[in-house]
Amino acid sequence: VCDETETLLVEYPLFANRSRQSRNALTRLMCSVQTGQVARAEHVVARSGDLFDAGDQNWHTFQEWHFILLMHTERFEEAYALVQDVMGRSRFASQTPVTRDRWNLFQIYAALFTARPVPGETMEKGEKTGELLRDLMRRFPSFKGDYAGYGMAAIALEILIVLGRRHDHT
Repeated sequence: VCDETETLLVEYPLFANRSRQSRNALTRLMCSVQTGQVARAEHVVARSGDLFDAGDQNWHTFQEWHFILLMHTERFEEAYALVQDVMGRSRFASQTPVTRDRWNLFQIYAALFTARPVPGETMEKGEKTGELLRDLMRRFPSFKGDYAGYGMAAIALEILIVLGRRHDHT
């Protein structure tokens, strides 16, 4: 569908505005990442970044899929740098709570996979089962009740942190 859309935009340049091109690029990136077409996804990232106004919602969504691509291809340092760039932008604070929560989650994942300190990495004295997850979910209030999406990613993060606490890693 993205290929057909691009063909139409080439054939009818009157309709090939930045908005349509960016929506098509975003859809192409999302689909390429979800279907494991890494080379195609990397190509979209390389040629489409300038279609978005840095800091707007579509730019953030494009960067979310870029982050997921980097994590899937085990380019953890690049993913961490991307998180720092996105969250360091002046317009980040004006994003929706869901968008900010996703990037906070991404930041913890990137820190975990780059061996940087993460919240809850060390067990607090007297910590009870479930407190780590409750603390993580307090960091992402918009995920409450979202067990199919990023809420599940927060639960998986808890498991990774708990496993990382083990010394023998077996």
